[in-house]
Formats: sequence, structure tokens, C-alpha cells
Amino acid sequence: MTRLIAAISALFLGIAFVTAGHAEPSHIPMTGSNLIEGYSTKTDAGAKGRFKVDLEKGAITGGYKGMKAVEGRTAVLAWVHDTVNQKSELVGGVTILNPKNASGKFSIALPEKFKNGDFGSYEVLGFTYEEDSVLEKKGKVFNVLAAPSEPAGTKKVPSPAFYLFGALPGAQTEQHFCGHGKDFFYAAAPDKQTCYDCKCRQKYSACIKAGA
Repeated sequence: MTRLIAAISALFLGIAFVTAGHAEPSHIPMTGSNLIEGYSTKTDAGAKGRFKVDLEKGAITGGYKGMKAVEGRTAVLAWVHDTVNQKSELVGGVTILNPKNASGKFSIALPEKFKNGDFGSYEVLGFTYEEDSVLEKKGKVFNVLAAPSEPAGTKKVPSPAFYLFGALPGAQTEQHFCGHGKDFFYAAAPDKQTCYDCKCRQKYSACIKAGA
């Protein structure tokens, strides 16, 4: 019986490990929240999406739906984020939102350092809403005109405020439940990280106690 319990436990641990983005599926799910600024818990389901690191194309490709435009911050940027060392790095422009394109596809060219598919200590791919002037569209490409030094927050959510995010392939990260947002987020160091959409502005360890 002890061996059976151990085997079942190992199976569930394996499933959790894959869910956190370690198995490198063809597409990785991305989730968002309806708690964050610009969304309504009564009328919005929150953004959803998926992405793939395509080494042949040298790009991160995928799609999204339910991403609402927020006045003054329609430029969407992609970042990689490390919760252990509390650092983020810009990957590139995703799209410029308007009320008519809540859904769409994206292709973000990989910076040279990530073209081998190794993201080092970075755990999460996250999309932020930045000021309108940050991006310029040329054809199908969204060029970053003025790169921010860090991901944007919102009036109530500290940086990084990710409107859509997912675990990077091979990332050593874990999935956690946000008590206030009633949703999940990824962090290898949850004691150092605020939830990506939570208005309580507390680190996860304090947030989960308050929202429980």
C-alpha cells in the first residue's frame, strides 16, 4: 500500500511538473485575469492565449483572445521574468490593441541571446500594457521605439503587471494560487513576488494568507 501511495504521489508530482511548463509542448498555455485594471469581474473572463518558441523561425509565435484595450496604454510588450532574482528583460513588441482586435496572432523575434532556446533563470513570458508611444507598426512588425527599463505596473498593481503570461519551456518554476485574484501564477520564489494582477500589493506569502 505504501508503494502504491508513493507511485500515485509521484504521478501527480509529474503532472504538476509538466503543467508548470517543463515538458516543452508544441504550444504553452497563457492565462490572464479579470481582476486587473481595465477589466471587469462581472463582464470579462480574462485574457487567454498560447505560445511556442519556434527556433527555426527565431521567434516566439502564438495567439491571444480577450485582451482589452486600456486607454493610453495600448502598446503590448513581451518580457521574460525571473522571480528569484527579481529581474525582467524585454523580448519585443506584441501588438497595438484597439477595441476591434481583442483577439489575434503574434510573432516576436527572439533577441540574439535567446535564439538557442535557453532562457537561463527566466521563468515566465509575460505581456504588459505600455504607453501608446512605445510601439510603431511597420507592416506586420511592431517595433519598439522607446524601450522601458522595466515592465509597467498599473495604478494598483506593482511592476510587473502581466495581462497575459505563461511558463517558459524548461523553466524551473511552480504554479501558485492567488487568494485575491482567484487565479494562478508562476513563481520559483513566491515569497519575493507579488501576483501579476493582484491589487493588494503584497508579496505572495502575505497575499495568500489575506485572501484565504
